[in-house]
Amino acid sequence: MLLRTEEAGPKISESDVAAHEKKLRAHLPTGYREFLLVHNGGRPIPACFPLRLRGGLQPWRVHFFFAIRDSEMSTDIDWNLEVTLGFE
Repeated sequence: MLLRTEEAGPKISESDVAAHEKKLRAHLPTGYREFLLVHNGGRPIPACFPLRLRGGLQPWRVHFFFAIRDSEMSTDIDWNLEVTLGFE
């Protein structure tokens, strides 16, 4: 269960999320939209959780969630989309 995030991106508005959806030409799921409006990315606390894999529980970790308009390129969702999918 996510308790909080640290090192989140800047505070964003509904219009920022809508602009991002327009750029993607897709609607984000309601829960993800709400997450972005409250946290806008960041490092999850706690970061570790058990994941059922190959018939057993394995330790797993989320290092960070991407943010909209993050000044740190590696955690900015648009930068990651441009690098991996060629969006501009």
